[in-house]
Amino acid sequence: MNGRKIGLIMRKGYKIQEDHIETLGRLVEEIHIWTSIHNALDDPRFQYVHLIEEEDQEVLLEEIYKVAKQYGVSKFVTFQETDIVLTAQLNERFGNQFIPADAAKICRDKSKQRAFMSKYNLPTPYYYKVDTLEDAILVSKKIKFPFILKPTLAASSSNVSLEPLPK
Repeated sequence: MNGRKIGLIMRKGYKIQEDHIETLGRLVEEIHIWTSIHNALDDPRFQYVHLIEEEDQEVLLEEIYKVAKQYGVSKFVTFQETDIVLTAQLNERFGNQFIPADAAKICRDKSKQRAFMSKYNLPTPYYYKVDTLEDAILVSKKIKFPFILKPTLAASSSNVSLEPLPK
């Protein structure tokens, strides 16, 4: 074995990444998973399963950092889009020059993506960023139907809807 340890951040959905985890297991000696999925405790692919319940990102970041140091884990990966920012923050904290947390935050927020693209004169779809239902209703009166409504922090096209022409 190569003696390498990796932290896998998969708060949800690790069961749908079977092939990725299998490949990861061939590349490292120990996989430490941080997840909220209790069934992971019975999964022999993981050297250690660290169950997490914390939702506050800053508290969670600190908790994982402390435990990871204790177990000698200093590099992290994820296969879950919703864990990209947390994984980048952990890698930054350990001094890894992977994806900067600021870039990960842009990747996770569609309005930040559009603002970044606009700032650098890159083509981007026409969009409005709204933060409340009231704002969305006001904007909907200014644009033509149909339109696509996308939440900024959803993943895998969750909660995306096509708003039809009003009747």
